[in-house]
Amino acid sequence: MPRQQHDSCFQRGPKHHLPTSACAPAGAVLPLSIFPFWRLLPLCCLFLLLAACGQQEEAVEYQPPKATGTAYVLGEDTDHLAVLDLGTTRLTRLPLDRALVDLAIRQGRLLGLAPDGTLVAIDRQTGAASVIAQPLTSGVAMSPGGTANELWLLGAKEICRYRLGQGIDQRYPLPAPATSLFFDQQKNRLVLIDRASGKLVVFDPTSLKVEATLPFAGNSVHHGAQFPPNGEYWIAEGNEYMNGEPYGVGYAKDKPAMPGGVNVIDPATGKQTDFLMLGGNVVDIAFSPDNSKAYVAISQLPAYIEATLSLLDTASRRVRAEFRLCDACHLEEGVEPGRERLLLRALALDWSGGQPAKEGQP
Repeated sequence: MPRQQHDSCFQRGPKHHLPTSACAPAGAVLPLSIFPFWRLLPLCCLFLLLAACGQQEEAVEYQPPKATGTAYVLGEDTDHLAVLDLGTTRLTRLPLDRALVDLAIRQGRLLGLAPDGTLVAIDRQTGAASVIAQPLTSGVAMSPGGTANELWLLGAKEICRYRLGQGIDQRYPLPAPATSLFFDQQKNRLVLIDRASGKLVVFDPTSLKVEATLPFAGNSVHHGAQFPPNGEYWIAEGNEYMNGEPYGVGYAKDKPAMPGGVNVIDPATGKQTDFLMLGGNVVDIAFSPDNSKAYVAISQLPAYIEATLSLLDTASRRVRAEFRLCDACHLEEGVEPGRERLLLRALALDWSGGQPAKEGQP
């Protein structure tokens, strides 16, 4: 019996018989060379897992997207511009000495189009408007063209291309009803937007022919822009009305309101491929130089009950930041905000810092 008990306390090996910890005499200390370290492996794995989980649960501070440049925002029937420094987010107001219907940045200059068709340069310090020319008898909207000195101007009955420093280059009768326009740089075409019908008309300024009519771009559309990486048309959808009936935020009184957003249109098929719901009444849109960000001017955003400028990440198509424009603009200058919420009209972004662009650059 003692012999059997002694043999049971050994592990058989090719050369040696080593005593196990279970067979060691009580109080004995095993040499390190024979300690069963593999038994500690599950405990080590558990420790590492808990440490990793602890690191994942640490709060990550939100970092707003970095930006540079200046946003100029024009309201409906206002006597000033809201001026937002995109780097510091500081908001100021720039008084205007005349009414405007649209804004643009060309050759580092802040330009405005007046209701009588006059094109003016706006002093960024005083807001004073100096007349450049009066190429139209009425002004509705304008859009930068394909080069640094080029502007397309929309009137009630005609459109024209104006080159800064040179004058009117081309003039055409308006081929279809339009309330706004933008330039398709990939195809060298003008895209006319009709707010009432929601149609987009693609016009070839060389052949003077309507190349395509996209039957539906939205319910109550305002300005638009082409997204350069893939040529999509991003259209500001205010959703104020649908089929002539009040529909959107601030308009529909006795029924649920449909928020505004951005309608993404495939110009090849004319079909809407996406709707980026932002809320409020979306009015205008512009992209950063690297196309990573889209800046969207919105009237009556419910979250703030006022006008805002929203920043979208174009890759994820998610809102990354929102900047208040109306109340903040007034309070910045110690001016009491009006009772009615401001409706926006146009947005212009300046990335030049006031420096003239080189000829040939858009």
